[in-house]
Amino acid sequence: MCQMSKRFGLTIILMVGSLLTIRSVALAQHTITVICNSSEPQTKPFSLPGTYFHLIGQPLFSDPNSNYQIEAISASGSQQYTVPFPRETSLELYPPTVSPDGRYVVFRPASEKVGLTVWDLQTNAFASLPLQRSDLDYLIYTHDTSYQRKYHLLSWFDDSYLLLQYYDDPSNRFDYHVNGQKRFAITEAPLKITEQTTEVITYPDLAIPEGNKYPAIQFSPDHR
Repeated sequence: MCQMSKRFGLTIILMVGSLLTIRSVALAQHTITVICNSSEPQTKPFSLPGTYFHLIGQPLFSDPNSNYQIEAISASGSQQYTVPFPRETSLELYPPTVSPDGRYVVFRPASEKVGLTVWDLQTNAFASLPLQRSDLDYLIYTHDTSYQRKYHLLSWFDDSYLLLQYYDDPSNRFDYHVNGQKRFAITEAPLKITEQTTEVITYPDLAIPEGNKYPAIQFSPDHR
């Protein structure tokens, strides 16, 4: 079995909740050293696609100097960012997601004290949108829900639009049924996040196949 020693200088930990997004850029070549058993080390080309964002810091009640920090790692190196708002605000926000183009960072509220918050990495500006009570209650719901609710509740539609998906039963761990969705738009100069259209999704009344363990229909990732 071969062991690989990377001379890239940075270790990328791909963990759920740590890898925020990947931004596509041109590939750049680096080299790695490959050692197979007792053979002589061999140098091989290595390509790092895109930009990887991951959390390197989070706000802690026990540390007044802590806050959200993000590191962006690409083939050309790395850059670290610290949120421009105070720890007291960060403590009321869930860990963020990054837009596909790597510019905007969005935090969904973890309490009613804050709104949906966007941070522009290019300008270091941030803005917040107070949510409707029903959306706020839905986003800060803490029941042990399914993977799809947890990781696709609020997702990126494109570089400047967010998509909030409404599931039919927040307490059901097998809730693959989305019955509505709402868009939020992010605009610049000045930075702003606004609520857009809401869509109600209806599905045909299909018969449940005999022998199905759960009375639910499985849908494609885009719910088409």
